[in-house]
Amino acid sequence: MVFLGHIYEQWILPWGKQYNHLPLIELTVASLDKTILYCLIFIGCRLVYILIRRRKINIIPELKLLMFVFYIGLLVSLTVLRHIYYPWQLALHFQRPLSQINLTPFVETFKLRQAPAQLDYWYNFYGNIIWFIPFGLLRRSLTQRKGDWCITIIEGAGLSLCIESAQFILGTGMADIDDLIFNTLGVIIGVLLYQCLHFSRRRR
Repeated sequence: MVFLGHIYEQWILPWGKQYNHLPLIELTVASLDKTILYCLIFIGCRLVYILIRRRKINIIPELKLLMFVFYIGLLVSLTVLRHIYYPWQLALHFQRPLSQINLTPFVETFKLRQAPAQLDYWYNFYGNIIWFIPFGLLRRSLTQRKGDWCITIIEGAGLSLCIESAQFILGTGMADIDDLIFNTLGVIIGVLLYQCLHFSRRRR
């Protein structure tokens, strides 16, 4: 870890050893570390782009864009780049059999629901929904054009499909149709929340 390594070793690791989910804690901290690094790279590239185009910096839109980039970076780090920090560490696994892709809806979710330990079920169901709610909110706030709610849902579903495909090809996770369904549901909830917030502002 480039930024959070010392904090993890000194503070988070001793606390995390008291629990059974230390790998999840380590994954979260490492993903945050990667996201910070690549967001700094994005900021640098964005500033160069603005200078070349001689555009005026509008703080609020730029902060919204940065929040969206940070969110996407963290999402991809947690799901696709779990143990990959730098691009040259990527390894393709085209030899994986297609039978490892679950294309039957809700079968795996039902199995997790019947398991004694419910944490995996809660994360698979609610986690996949919650993680994509910000996509609907942030993506809509960047466009704010009429009719874009449909495009936002399609983009969110497309992002989820790309994540599932990348997990399969990179060997960093399982490709599951349930994740695509729950992710898309999360985007829809995010879009509806944005529409409600936008409508309430207009009523004031």
